[in-house]
Amino acid sequence: MTERVIRRLKIENFKSINSLEVQGLAPFSVFAGANGSGKSNFFDALAFIHLPDF
Repeated sequence: MTERVIRRLKIENFKSINSLEVQGLAPFSVFAGANGSGKSNFFDALAFIHLPDF
C-alpha cells in the first residue's frame, strides 16, 4: 500500500470555513479548538474529496 501524504490543503466556502490553507502537516497532527470552531467541518471536507484506493 502506498503512503498518501497531504502536503498542502486549501478549503474555501465549505460549511463554516470561509477560507483555510494548511501546509506542512506531520504524519501525526493534533487539531484542537473550542466547540463550534470548525474542526469537524475540516474533516468533513477531507471526507468529501476522499478518493478510494485503486
